[in-house]
Amino acid sequence: MKEYSKKELKQLKARAHSLNVAVMVGKHEVTDSVIEQINQSLATNELIKIKINCEDQTEFKELLGRITQTVEAVLVHKVGHTAILYKEKQQ
Repeated sequence: MKEYSKKELKQLKARAHSLNVAVMVGKHEVTDSVIEQINQSLATNELIKIKINCEDQTEFKELLGRITQTVEAVLVHKVGHTAILYKEKQQ
């Protein structure tokens, strides 16, 4: 996976500012259908926001790590229980 500079991540974060949440992840659930929905959103838009409904930041980080690893996306930024993911479109 490509490494992005701080400047590139900052530009992606700025682009994502006006985006609405594309995928809501239920409590304790990262199912195959959630992964498929995230993959479809990333394939269409490259840059998406997801919201993970969980108890605390430890659980949030665990679920987010699982998601980013599975869909092979870059974590651009996270705040609260919302994260911005980026995956460059395949040529």
